[in-house]
Amino acid sequence: MARLRAASSAAAPELIGLFPLDLGEPVAVSVALVSEEPVAGTELNVLPGGRFAGATHVGPYGQIGLTAHALLSWCAERRCPVRDPIREVYVSDPATTPPDRLITHLMIPLEEL
Repeated sequence: MARLRAASSAAAPELIGLFPLDLGEPVAVSVALVSEEPVAGTELNVLPGGRFAGATHVGPYGQIGLTAHALLSWCAERRCPVRDPIREVYVSDPATTPPDRLITHLMIPLEEL
């Protein structure tokens, strides 16, 4: 698990899922935690910045693939080369938010031109 330092002063930690573009078998998934405080037993890794295409998914996690597909199609239509990994930034707390109101930001890194 990677730990990031937040750019904002948000009090609650934020989780980010990192998924490969090629969803073969098995799928290697990583998770990043945005936190102001060190997390015991983890090493500091910084996710690279750069140019991204993004979209906001509102709804159940099981339907995020629909938004990811639409975002990848948008990139393809505009001939924007993409790279791994797709980032899913989980904004809502699934313990207190109904599935149809969960908010997830998708970010796909774009190749530098």
